[in-house]
Amino acid sequence: MQGMQAKSILIRFVSLVALLSLILGAAAPLIPSQAIAQTSSDEHKLRVQTGPVFQLESEDGLPGSSPNCTLVELYPGYPGYRGNITGVMPHWGGIGDYECLQTLEEVDPTFDRVREDRANTQAARAIGINGTFEDWTWENWMLIEDGRGLPASCYTCLMYDTTLSPPKPDVRPALDDPRILLGFPGERMATDRISQELFGENLWSDHDDYVIRAEAYFQLGATANAPELLAEMIDRISEARRTGAPYYSYQDATDVILSRGGYTLTSGEMSPYDQQFIAVYALSVGMKTMDPIISEQYFYEFSAALDGWRLSGYRGNLRDYLHENWQP
Repeated sequence: MQGMQAKSILIRFVSLVALLSLILGAAAPLIPSQAIAQTSSDEHKLRVQTGPVFQLESEDGLPGSSPNCTLVELYPGYPGYRGNITGVMPHWGGIGDYECLQTLEEVDPTFDRVREDRANTQAARAIGINGTFEDWTWENWMLIEDGRGLPASCYTCLMYDTTLSPPKPDVRPALDDPRILLGFPGERMATDRISQELFGENLWSDHDDYVIRAEAYFQLGATANAPELLAEMIDRISEARRTGAPYYSYQDATDVILSRGGYTLTSGEMSPYDQQFIAVYALSVGMKTMDPIISEQYFYEFSAALDGWRLSGYRGNLRDYLHENWQP
């Protein structure tokens, strides 16, 4: 029985990684996290209130700031923003992009941090995203970019391109940053940590952190932030060993893909690579309890549909294309 389980794990994991590698053109597999988070930056975090009003707890910036450098994390609307918020790059332990506020203002004299923070906050509230800037996942920021009509970043490109690095790699997030605790695609850091805390051992399963993350999005909705997702991931893993534990079926997954575009909302303005990544991981949620031979066939058919969208030049959005060209 153990041998059969191992074979099932291998088949599903290889299928998912192969499909994502095909989508993103990854030349090399993800490498283990190389960075370790350091002390908490709670005293210096940007706190965004429930309305459009916000304030900085400290004008000194994040840890690592100096009299000539108010260190800030880059967000949409900031000069040099490319999508690498904390929690994106697994090969750098999820370190985000940081820069001195003074440098940003020199690069773009028209840049107004207060204005951009206000615009991001207002967009988040209009979408229904709760919490503060440091609570927001890349999926949240993708929706915010879309809501503001900003050029789309390619978040999943940064996940898989191991040649890229953050501009200030010595500036590291807090140990308890929820965006880091959610884990990374292709890894089981979060899943194993939570399993150890709950059961004292790793949970035997064939899915990585992002499958559980996507499942949490299924449960909470497309606007869930990092602390909300983390709490739901803990609940899902806690329930995994219970007889009769709830699960999402293949039909549930296809319904989510055809209604949202994937485990979170997508639009035709977003990066096609992000759209495909989000759809693939949504599909994987519906594969968790399936026979591996059947799931292989479904993966093949879905991959063929994605190939068709790529060959079309990514016309329209993926969700609409799948409505017309995929028969789940």
